[in-house]
Amino acid sequence: MVVAITMGMLVIAGLFVLTYSMQGNIGLSTEILGISQKGRLAINYISKDIREAAFVAASHGGYTTDNGTIILGLPAINASGNVIVPISSYDYVIYTAEEDNLMRITDADLSSARGDTNEVIIDALLQLSFYSEGSGSDIPLSTVTSKTSIRTLKIVALTTGEFMGNERQNTMTTSASLRNR
Repeated sequence: MVVAITMGMLVIAGLFVLTYSMQGNIGLSTEILGISQKGRLAINYISKDIREAAFVAASHGGYTTDNGTIILGLPAINASGNVIVPISSYDYVIYTAEEDNLMRITDADLSSARGDTNEVIIDALLQLSFYSEGSGSDIPLSTVTSKTSIRTLKIVALTTGEFMGNERQNTMTTSASLRNR
C-alpha cells in the first residue's frame, strides 16, 4: 500500500512539473508571437503608405527624411477615399520612432478627407531604419541627395518585449515601391 501511494505521488509530481513546464513554454511562445506581431503591424502600416505615395519628401513640418524617419507625399483623397484628380495637392505622412514608439503623423491638405493625425502605431520599438533600394545595394536614406528620386524602400523594424525577466527581440524587414510615382 505504501509503495502504491509513493508511486502515485511520484506520478502526480511528474505531471505537475510537466504542466508547469508546458505553461512556461506556451507563455514564451505567446510573447514571441506578440513581439513579431508588433513588427508586422509596423511594417504593414508603413508599406501601405509607401505604396500609395507619390514621392519621398526631404523635409516637412520640422521633420527630415533620414535613416530613421521618412516623409511620404500621398495624393490628397476625397470622402470616398479616391484620389482627387487632377493631382495638385498632397498629404504628408511621417513615420518616426519617438521614445520607443512608432509614430505616424499625418499633415493633410485642406482639400483632403484624410485628416491630420498624430498616433502611436506600436510601442516597444527599438529601432526603425529606412534604405533606398537600387542597383543591388541598400543605401541609407541620409546619404540619398535627391529624395524624390527614390522608387523602392527597404524597411527594417526591431521590436522588443520581456518575458520572465528576459528581453526578446524580433527584426522584421520588407521592401515596398512607390506606385503613384
